[in-house]
Amino acid sequence: MKRYAMWVVLLVATPVIFRGAAVGQGASATGAREALKAETFPGADIGDRVNHAASSCPRAGCVIHLSGGNYSFSTPIVLRTGFPVTLICDPGGNQNGGSAATTLLTYTGESGPAITFTASNSAGIQGCTLISSRGPKYPTTGILITSAVGDVFSNIQVGDASGHGFGTGLQISTTGDAVFLDTFEQLYLRGNAVNLNMPYNDGTTNENITFIGGVLSGMAGPAPLGYNQACANIGNFDVHFYGTSFDGCPITVDGGANTMVTFDSDHFEAPIGPSAHPFVLVSPACIHCSVSMLHPNFVEDFPAPGRTSFVSIAGSGMYDFIGPKVLAGETVNAFVTSSNDGAYVLVENPNFSFNNRVTYTIDPGGRYGAANDIEHGVFLTGTQNCAFRFGLGTITGCQSFAALSASRTWTFPNESGTVLVSTSGGDVTVPGSLNVNGGKHFKIDDPLDPANKYLYHTSVESPDMMNIYSGTTVLDSKGEAVVQLPDWFEALNRDFRYQLSCIGRFAPVYVAQEIENNTFRIAGGASGLKVSWQVTAIRHDAYAEAHPSPVEVEKPAGERGHYLHPELFGASQDKAIGAREPGGNR
Repeated sequence: MKRYAMWVVLLVATPVIFRGAAVGQGASATGAREALKAETFPGADIGDRVNHAASSCPRAGCVIHLSGGNYSFSTPIVLRTGFPVTLICDPGGNQNGGSAATTLLTYTGESGPAITFTASNSAGIQGCTLISSRGPKYPTTGILITSAVGDVFSNIQVGDASGHGFGTGLQISTTGDAVFLDTFEQLYLRGNAVNLNMPYNDGTTNENITFIGGVLSGMAGPAPLGYNQACANIGNFDVHFYGTSFDGCPITVDGGANTMVTFDSDHFEAPIGPSAHPFVLVSPACIHCSVSMLHPNFVEDFPAPGRTSFVSIAGSGMYDFIGPKVLAGETVNAFVTSSNDGAYVLVENPNFSFNNRVTYTIDPGGRYGAANDIEHGVFLTGTQNCAFRFGLGTITGCQSFAALSASRTWTFPNESGTVLVSTSGGDVTVPGSLNVNGGKHFKIDDPLDPANKYLYHTSVESPDMMNIYSGTTVLDSKGEAVVQLPDWFEALNRDFRYQLSCIGRFAPVYVAQEIENNTFRIAGGASGLKVSWQVTAIRHDAYAEAHPSPVEVEKPAGERGHYLHPELFGASQDKAIGAREPGGNR
């Protein structure tokens, strides 16, 4: 909810202009700024003239207009004013790379950024197409943004599909600076070696960078022009993509600590050509990163037999995939592979039904046993026949899902066999110990108000592996009774303890003979007296003898000083059992 609230604030508080039409406060905000025509200022080329116009901008800010047309320039545009400067390309010029007829800026330099925003505040560009005459092999950058707050960029194209891209289309932030609250709406980055570069920058936090719509796309054909393409490289940023398409180039999340990336209703198409590169790669450099994908679509246009997954996670942190839809061009081993013990992965309601070529939902690569997978946070829900792959030594298997009304079983195999089985009737079997920190309840519809209430009962706890048996009996003419117990009673139990209660009247009843041959005898009462009896016993079957239940134990070294519920002892949540230290360690 916080994410959407911030988005609304951006759109309302920041002027956004679409070639003269205002959104939010656009009209009033730009109306208060001085409008300048770049062509009226002196300079060797349009870049030089824009720089001169920016230097003449008053402190209240200005709007620099470029008349419709095609411009070549070698002088880098540097907007370093400290106050609002918006560069607007008026409609006109030639159609380029599939875009509408917009003002076309062709940068002829061999290196460096074509346009730089630095120390900017509520600045931006609107309605421009920017290309490079040198092509993406050169170390050029289309737009570089550093130390910016609240900038808005809309209806922009950087690079094209005809070989006029940059080495980097858009770069946000460099070492030691920070970018906050910048918004990119309908941004088209095409045919750049790296379309979007948001590098790790020595721990400086970059927050609330938002992309709305737009397309980041690679070149057509395998290994085009001899360079490797990337849709986006994302460092330590808090960045959000809403309805953005990533076509024909991969995304890498390689930032340091606390990188947070949200993809909401975005579209991903396979890296162009027979590349085995995953669509999204989280590098080992990601520490405590957070990547969330809400209802993403993955489409693999070209079969790539070497591809093992659509998403590959090698970093630590939290990774959520809610409702992904996948169309595979060939059989792919898994939707997600995860190779870091510090990665918590959630896949909820995956849909691979387009052609059902995804074998597993999550594949941890055999890095740990199935018994630890749940502990390490690898969870999923869905309907795939074989949704989770386990591997440890010679033990392999998969998690199978079926509705409880189905005839199949729901199994989690581990190195010693089945850990959990839920049958078609909803029964559960636990071959080992079940450790529960809270209560163990039954929950039923309340018999007195089944439509509106539940009834709970809690189980009885004991430090022993104790069994309880009870019943009633009627004494014979001698004031005695023999209670018959099951044939297996003494084979299962030892250390018997007795309780007797008379019903209707008092009598000095007692246990005349203790349990022997699975019976015991009550005496001391009158004929016809009803007696309630209870026997408790301790298990001594083979399993109980081999696995005695511990009562009080020392915590392992890694858990000392930590708590199951630290808040109950006045401790902070970082003292919780399982809390992870930097680097993914406990």
